[in-house]
Amino acid sequence: MAGVYGLFPQGVRMNYVLMMPVLNEKEHIQQTINSILNQIIKPLTFIIIDGGSTDGTWELLMEYHEKYKWVVPITQTNYQGEPGHKKISCAMVEAYEYLDFEKFKSIKYIGHIDADFQLNSDVFAKLIVELESDEKVGAVGGTLYTDSKPEVYPKDELPNMRLYRKEALDQIGGYPYSRYSWDSVILAKLRMAGWKIKQCPEAKVINLRIGENSSKNKWTTAVSYGKARYYLGYSLPLFLAGTAYSTKNNGLVFGAGLMAGYFGALGTSRTKDEQVLNYYQNERLGELLSRNQ
Repeated sequence: MAGVYGLFPQGVRMNYVLMMPVLNEKEHIQQTINSILNQIIKPLTFIIIDGGSTDGTWELLMEYHEKYKWVVPITQTNYQGEPGHKKISCAMVEAYEYLDFEKFKSIKYIGHIDADFQLNSDVFAKLIVELESDEKVGAVGGTLYTDSKPEVYPKDELPNMRLYRKEALDQIGGYPYSRYSWDSVILAKLRMAGWKIKQCPEAKVINLRIGENSSKNKWTTAVSYGKARYYLGYSLPLFLAGTAYSTKNNGLVFGAGLMAGYFGALGTSRTKDEQVLNYYQNERLGELLSRNQ
């Protein structure tokens, strides 16, 4: 992977597109966009969907569009009447539907990032090399650093900075609507369809939000994750196994937050996607156990 700079002409735009949801991200978004502009392999188009920013984010996006026509801001219109995470799910579906696949017939890969990430200049080059080297890989992601420490994920989970093989996304119906964890739903559907999920440790991504690992933020994040796991249909054994793993890698505060979120959500509605519900209730734990043998 050390020779990735020699594989591609500097600054070339290639056969992938990138999407990013934003909402009041002016504090970090310049660093994020600039890190995309500095990629040694740039996307054919970079769609940034704004969920109603009021802090000057939209105006900043338009300044970038004036300079770089392939940086395309659009305004989110679909929220499905839902709060919270589902707004992001709706944003990603809308951005995906906005893509002009007739215009960009050469698209092989589709990716997304969060608006508070800074990427090393070789990240997408490295991810593309991973996808090109194995046609069975449906999704690949890098390594996310928060407060200078790498975040730890289970073997076939990824941070929210990824490239998907378009063929794989097409097979699972594109981006899904989901109240919680739309990004986890994509990976679950890819696994169920037989695609490999791969992490590229050398593709380094920095979380620009300082203090994400404070006890307060850990608790809030973990409670949200616990609710999401209940919503997706995690069986109790699967949830407890995952909580033990997360507690080991992220500490007791995080583990306790997961428990509070999951058990606090008991009796609330779960996903209506029967395939996803069955997967997390009946298949996922066995899949993990078999891979660890």
